[in-house]
Amino acid sequence: MDSITAVMEQHTKQSFLKRLAGQLGNRILNLMHFAGGFGLLCHRTFKEMFQPPFYFKLVIEQAYNIGVQSFLLVLVTGLATGSVMALQFGYGLSKFGGKLYVPKVVALAILREMGPVFTSLLVAGRIGSGIASEVASMKVTQQIDAIRALGTSPIKKIVIPRLLASLIALPILTLFADYIGLLGALLVSLKDLNINWEYFLTKSLETLRMTDLLNTMHTNKDQKIILDVKNLHKSFGIKIVHQGVSFQLLDGEILGLFGVSGSGKSVILRSIIGLEKPDSGEITFEDKDLTKLSERELIPIRTKIAFVFQNGALFDSLTVEENLSYPLIEHTQLNSEEIHQRVNTMLELIDMKGSNHLLPAELSGGMQKRAGLARAIIIEPKIILFDEPTAGLDPINTRRFLENIKKLKSKKITGIFVTHDIPSAFEISDRIAILYHGMIYVIDKVEKIKQLKDPLVQSFIRGIEEETQYA
Repeated sequence: MDSITAVMEQHTKQSFLKRLAGQLGNRILNLMHFAGGFGLLCHRTFKEMFQPPFYFKLVIEQAYNIGVQSFLLVLVTGLATGSVMALQFGYGLSKFGGKLYVPKVVALAILREMGPVFTSLLVAGRIGSGIASEVASMKVTQQIDAIRALGTSPIKKIVIPRLLASLIALPILTLFADYIGLLGALLVSLKDLNINWEYFLTKSLETLRMTDLLNTMHTNKDQKIILDVKNLHKSFGIKIVHQGVSFQLLDGEILGLFGVSGSGKSVILRSIIGLEKPDSGEITFEDKDLTKLSERELIPIRTKIAFVFQNGALFDSLTVEENLSYPLIEHTQLNSEEIHQRVNTMLELIDMKGSNHLLPAELSGGMQKRAGLARAIIIEPKIILFDEPTAGLDPINTRRFLENIKKLKSKKITGIFVTHDIPSAFEISDRIAILYHGMIYVIDKVEKIKQLKDPLVQSFIRGIEEETQYA
């Protein structure tokens, strides 16, 4: 009995394998038959395409029909696609100070990807299915046989006109979809993102050359991120200062930070070094979130991130040399002679040679600021935070201070330069960030910022700080 059962099971398995092999073989044969038939159709089509007679009228009629039938569908889809993409990229990039990149990103996505792809899919679905059903109907009702019987070619009368019509209509529909998509993005940018229409169009056209995107990729590739600020929020009572400040500081660059008075520029610097605690967000330096560190844990960080105070913040009871020696005594193992030599070297660098024994009260305002700069950098930090370093200085002292920073810049220092002094910031900064309404409004290279036609950006370039017209 067991042997009979085993034989039956073996027979069942063999039958199943035979059926499976037969079905698989039939599918392969059908696929090969289809591929062969499609290959023959393509061969005949391209062969007859260049042989008379030529039915130009049929081609024009089919191109018109394809365009008219697809017009409304492409219009609605293109408008919706551009609008949605502008909203999505606008709100997403705003968190990282990149709202002004919306025209470039949206234009790039629409012109090179979404426009052609969506148009092809829509036309294939709308027109392709119609052509397929039409040809099938003609086959069933023997109309194709009638064309052949009357001495004409079904390929030249049916296939070639529709193929050429699609090749003509698709680029036109794609171009239409691109412009409609950009129009939808422009309307959203004007209404919801407050982006100037002229700026939007200018940057959209620039995208066609891809220069800005390539420049951005080149910068990110060559320079590593040394400080990463993400989604910083800060309030003082009912006053909201930061509403999602995000930016990255690249190694070896000076980032100029602009903003109207009271916008929270200095609060960003104080948050980075731990003098203020943000309500939420992250500040990453050397794989550590500085917002989570205690006062004791921040001590080694403050030897690597220096703060240059607006008025120098020198200890008024200590001499210049004692002020500069302070961080060296606290955080290094240098002996007195080595400290003295480093102080002298630093004083010579900032053009204050021989002022070792002067008290802060005996220094001019410019000298106090330069001494404060020297004290901040004498321990050779990785990042220097400049808080309005040229505020209150006359042109001569401003020039001296900038020359000191240029000397440091030649040594590839990294820093953030908070200021209202626009010309000075442009002179020493590699990139500029504008803080507006609690977020980074835009961040880019100095040359790019100068070229932007956005009204708010232009107001900063012209040195206008009034906020009322943009409130």
